[in-house]
Amino acid sequence: MNNMKTTTIFKMTVLFLFVLSAVSCKGNKSRLDNQESDTVMVAKDSIPFVLEHLDVDKKKVMAYVTCSEHMVDSLLSIADTAYSKTGSYGLEDLGMDNKEYNKWITKDYKDTISIVIALFNSYASMVNSGTDEASASFVWHEVARLQMKHFYKKTGGEWQEPNSYEKLFRVINGVVETYDCGTQADMNMAAWRSVMPVDYRLIEAYKQLVDLCNDKETTKLIHDDYMYTLTTYRAHRDGIDEWYSDLPREQGTLFEWLLRSKLENINLLIKNYKRGKIDNNTVKKNLQEHLCLANKRLVKLTKDFLDRERD
Repeated sequence: MNNMKTTTIFKMTVLFLFVLSAVSCKGNKSRLDNQESDTVMVAKDSIPFVLEHLDVDKKKVMAYVTCSEHMVDSLLSIADTAYSKTGSYGLEDLGMDNKEYNKWITKDYKDTISIVIALFNSYASMVNSGTDEASASFVWHEVARLQMKHFYKKTGGEWQEPNSYEKLFRVINGVVETYDCGTQADMNMAAWRSVMPVDYRLIEAYKQLVDLCNDKETTKLIHDDYMYTLTTYRAHRDGIDEWYSDLPREQGTLFEWLLRSKLENINLLIKNYKRGKIDNNTVKKNLQEHLCLANKRLVKLTKDFLDRERD
């Protein structure tokens, strides 16, 4: 099998596995059908429902993005559509169609399942929107935060960060771990479903760094660093010239590890900045060098580095 054919098969498999997921492009991304009218949304089951609004604070969002206000408006419109569809989809729409597993998951997590699915829905819909990917991801972060906050209020809980969202991420981990014990296809899907919570934490850390440094140049460098991380992973992925059934799982695991390594580097910058050990210039230099804290050492992220990690 030649390289072009192998790469095509790999990409098609990724696309098939990650329905409703933005993680693969974070890979090859696919979208749920977002049918939209002025006042009424139509979900997959054709039951009409009224468009609801998350009421995201746009001024707050604008501090963390590099795109136009018009683009933010478009992204928030997509977010409202996704939010309105909360409860309209099931685990099957996440590629989880094992009835026995779903019975266990529903028994363990009950009404929490709806917010888990809603988070994946907004993640896919917004990051797949064809706009500035970094800005879309940063807008999604605030949308996801409000989705979770509203869920807590509706269910009588008290929203406290980071404990509240970490509690919901543990539910996602539980769902994923259930499917990680299944077939090869289940394990492939589960590996990629684990990415979204790490991506949320990484963007949260980037936003903290924006607040600390408080200058536009650093914000741009943060967006550049985030996009460099994604594009470097894609270069590694596209360079793979073989295919085997466990490859999607391996790639999902590698990508999650990469985001964690980047997160650890950003958290270290935050820690040292708060202690007065570094200043804005040190932060900028770190971001420009695209460093990550991998295996307890700072390394420059490159395609060759990822190729070696895979080997």
